[in-house]
Amino acid sequence: MKALKSICLGIFLGSMVSSSHAQKLDAVQSSKANKETSPVVMPISNPIYNDIAIPTTRLTPIYIHHNFPDKVNINGGSVTVGGSATVIALQIEYAITENISLVANKDGYIDIDADRTLEDEDGFGDLGFGVKWRFVHGDQN
Repeated sequence: MKALKSICLGIFLGSMVSSSHAQKLDAVQSSKANKETSPVVMPISNPIYNDIAIPTTRLTPIYIHHNFPDKVNINGGSVTVGGSATVIALQIEYAITENISLVANKDGYIDIDADRTLEDEDGFGDLGFGVKWRFVHGDQN
């Protein structure tokens, strides 16, 4: 368990450095190769359900940590909870052509360390992958 956390953290930190450089490089290269494509900024508001429509090759690390409150008020009473949840994930996209890429946006490891009420749990989250196809490519005038 501890070894898996260490491996995930190492992959996360290593890809964080290469990811930001790769995104800038991809955006610059695509704008040079195709003058109507401008550099874009990846959305950060919801990394799982929010994406750009341009196929690219990228690695995007995700780290989420949440502390549970000690008490939660429910129907006039309170329940003691406490603890924390940690998510470590790596989004992967590989551009096969300029219009098609393979994506794995929903992957990651979740660790729930509960103090009370809930049980400690850990494991892989909802895994999802697919193909991204840009079928509309408009010219800018």
